Amino acid sequence: WVNSRLAERSMVLPRDKDLSEVFDDGLMLIPFVEILTGNKAQKHVAKPKMRIHKQENVQLAFNVLNSVDYHPDIHVEEILDDSEKMVLGFIWQLFLHFGSNDNAAELLAWVQERVNDKERYPNVKVTEFSKSWQDGKAFAALLDSFSPTIFNNDSVDQSEDDVVATKARALLNSVFDAALLKLDVPKLLDAEDLAGFAPDDKAIKMYVTLLKNAWAEKEEALLAAERAEAERRANMTKEDALAELDAALAKLAMVKNCPQCGFNLREYLESEAAGHDQAAAADAADDA
Repeated sequence: WVNSRLAERSMVLPRDKDLSEVFDDGLMLIPFVEILTGNKAQKHVAKPKMRIHKQENVQLAFNVLNSVDYHPDIHVEEILDDSEKMVLGFIWQLFLHFGSNDNAAELLAWVQERVNDKERYPNVKVTEFSKSWQDGKAFAALLDSFSPTIFNNDSVDQSEDDVVATKARALLNSVFDAALLKLDVPKLLDAEDLAGFAPDDKAIKMYVTLLKNAWAEKEEALLAAERAEAERRANMTKEDALAELDAALAKLAMVKNCPQCGFNLREYLESEAAGHDQAAAADAADDA
């Protein structure tokens, strides 16, 4: 989640540090909270070497959060000392406050409405944000409920056998790959851990929230495109429509590897019209 927000400034957390260590000099924390709040921090120490400089940077980040009436439940010193429990809790609280507008009950109800008791998802029954997601089928169903073009649930093996964990890892990896490729949702979860151990409900909620938000944005863009296309078609002239049909027929002929199958629709319609005119003239002559 942090990286997905930092990407707005083409930034990424250093891979050689644990998550509890990446904020201890304030250099990543300051732009992160600026993005979350929309407010700007005061000038900071660009190359903090001493603890007092790092402390100053972290405090500047806290000041930005305070400016939007958010007061972190963590001390500056705990970030400087890389307190894993406190830093991870801090990030989670930031996510709850700035990253999600849904509470857990609302998010669960949203998921259940999309995937529970659906004939298309026979082995999916989401009741919480932990074990219901462990085999990957709930994730697959959720993405399929957005659109089968994102992930097609028909590809999911619905059988039960002795290699459940192995199948779950493969499915989870496929789902996470699809979410990254089609929705730009980063891989926050590890398939190995998820399939082998009881999933952490906070991590699941965070990931599902990102999926929900990503689909909302994509759906809005798709609807806008559909409206634009409907407007374009409503304003098309007869000449434009014929040209578009000509192009479609030519493309179909090429796809079928049959170039001679294509024909000029305009010429065909004009010849048909001319034929009708000639027939009408002949009938008129006969009547005369």
